[in-house]
Formats: sequence, structure tokens, C-alpha cells
Amino acid sequence: MGPEMQFAGDRRGGWANVSEGRWQHLTRELDAAVLDASRWKNVCDALAAITGGAGTALIPFDRNHRGAWIIKSDAIGGLMETYVRDGWYKRDLREAAWPIMRRKGFATDFDLVDQDMMCRHPYYQDFLARGGASTFIGIHIPTQGDDWVAAIQLPAGAGTPGSHTIELLPRLRTKIADAVRSAQAMAASGVENWASFFEGTDRGIALLTRDGQINKMNAAAERLLMPFVGRGGEIKLGDPKAARQLTDLTGAACAVPPRSPLPPPVLLSLAPGKFLSFEAVPLPSGLRHFCSDLAAVLVVRMAATAVAEPHIALAERFRLTPSEARLALHIGSGTSVREAAGREGIAFETARSRLKAIYAKTGARRQSELALLVSKIGRTTGDLAG
Repeated sequence: MGPEMQFAGDRRGGWANVSEGRWQHLTRELDAAVLDASRWKNVCDALAAITGGAGTALIPFDRNHRGAWIIKSDAIGGLMETYVRDGWYKRDLREAAWPIMRRKGFATDFDLVDQDMMCRHPYYQDFLARGGASTFIGIHIPTQGDDWVAAIQLPAGAGTPGSHTIELLPRLRTKIADAVRSAQAMAASGVENWASFFEGTDRGIALLTRDGQINKMNAAAERLLMPFVGRGGEIKLGDPKAARQLTDLTGAACAVPPRSPLPPPVLLSLAPGKFLSFEAVPLPSGLRHFCSDLAAVLVVRMAATAVAEPHIALAERFRLTPSEARLALHIGSGTSVREAAGREGIAFETARSRLKAIYAKTGARRQSELALLVSKIGRTTGDLAG
């Protein structure tokens, strides 16, 4: 076995071995991540700094949720890309440590294998060693719907985690778990507040999980969707074409990142001149916490005629240019100006300039008012039936 690895800090041992500055930095990043999901990447960096790791990745236990859902430090970005691209996530030897993590809260490679096996096993030699990495420390993170692991990847040459390192892991886990619980509560509240912008007497609102299943519905959605919702929240449409289109739409909205542009709204014919319309809106990135299963909002309503493209309806109503209408949809759905600019492929300053024009034409003075306009405007070319 190699030498014992100590936590970054001084040599006094125990909790004192972590510098106060690094601990405060982790605390600040966890507090920020509770409010903004995009900050969990910073938490990964802070965990690596405390432990002397090369980087950290937040990885779901469920293989089906790996890939795009993994959050990682930039320093190990290449390693994690190889992990997904070359299928190593399907051959992750460390999965055998999941039961150990659930039982005691953390695990290391040395709970599974010895140094001799590491020298022979392809996972360590063909994947980790070639990526400049070696062993890891895994901290179990219980979340809603799935368990995750904070996988702190140690650099090449790191030895067995020392006793000072091991004794600090339970406290680190408690700190992360507290932040996760707070983030879950904030996410649920934030998503419901954001989704309320889309509500109306004629609209059903359903919150979708990352798998496209219904998590929660308002009363209007329950009334409209009752014949189509199966066990587990799956939407089952009798029309095969509409079913395929809806699967494509919800998959695009729930993807990470959401596909842009999204597919058009889906129409399900119920009777001559009577349609059920489905539109999906991805949650803003700041609300898409890894520890929350929520990913998008499904807006359902009765329509008397075919549904127009949303940006066309906006453009016609407020005399917006096509580019202004698309930006208004992004901003009105809760997306930040910077994120909307990225989706449209324009500069941030260009987006700000267009937003000023949008406010002038629509009469909105802030993002919440624009969201209300976007939610209330009829996205059909005809009247809506209640």
C-alpha cells in the first residue's frame, strides 16, 4: 500500500487538520448551492480543496441517470467525459461500494480491493491511470428519488486515505446532507412559484420529473389528464402519433441541457374541432437541482383549433420581431438573460438590448410581468375552450 493521504491543511490531526478558510469556503458554496442549482459545481471544487483531491463528481447511483446529470469539477472534466463516452459508467467497479456507503455513509477503494488488484484491474489501469487519477473517497448523499455519491477523485500516486481523513468524512457528509435537504425544500417551493406564472382557468399545470413522468398536477390538469395518466405518473395517449410526439417533447424539455429549440406543441384530437394541447417548458437552470427530480412543466389545455408556434403568437400580439419573440419566451419562462443569450447564440449585450425593446413593446417592466404575459397569451390560432 502507498503512504497515507492526509486532508489538506496543517499536521495537527483530526478536525484541526482542515484549515478554517477551506471549511468556511465549503460552507459558503453549500449555502449558495441551496439557492442556485448551478453552484453545485463550486461545491465539487470546494470538496476537492478540503480533501486534497484532484476533483469531485456528483454521480447518481442509478446508471440510467448518469451521463448528462453528472456534476463535476472542471479539473476532472476530461476523466468524466471518458467515463461516460467509453461506457466506463456501465463497468464501474466502485458500484460494489454503494451498499457500504448506504450503511456507514462513505467508502474508499480499499473497502473493495487491495493494491495488487488495482495494479491488474482494467478499471484502474485502462481508465483511471491513463486519466492521471488513482483512488477515490465516496460520500453517500441521500436525495429524493435516488441516492448520489460525492466521488472525490484522488490524484495519481495518492495512497491509502489516512485515519485523520476517515474521521472527518461523517462530518462532511452531514454538512452536505443538510444542504441537500434545504435545496430540496427550496427547489420544491421555487418550482411551484415559477410554475404558477403559467396557471390560468383554462390551463392544466403538471410538474415533470427528469424521466418525463408527472410528479404533481393542479386541479385543471387532473381534470384534463385523468383519462391519460397511468400508474407512476406516465402519460399514455391512445393516438400513437401524438404519443410519439409527446415523448419527444417531454424528453427534449427534461434533457440536460434542454434541447433548443423545443419541438412544437402536441395536439391530441378528442372530437371534430376539439383538441387537447400539450406544451412543455424546461425549468430554469437555477431550479434544476441534482437532488430534486423535477425538470420541466407541462402546460395542458383544451383548444378549438390547431396551435400556432408560441413565438409567432407573441410576435403577432405585441409586434415583436421573430428574434425578440423567441427571447421573450426564454425570459418569460424564467431563464436568465445570460442563459437565454446562450440558447439563442447571441451576445449577452445583444440580448439585453433586445429585452429593452421587448419591455417597451409589451409594457412589461420586469421579468415576472413578462412571464405573466407569456403565460396568459393564447398559443392557439383560435379561441380556447374551457
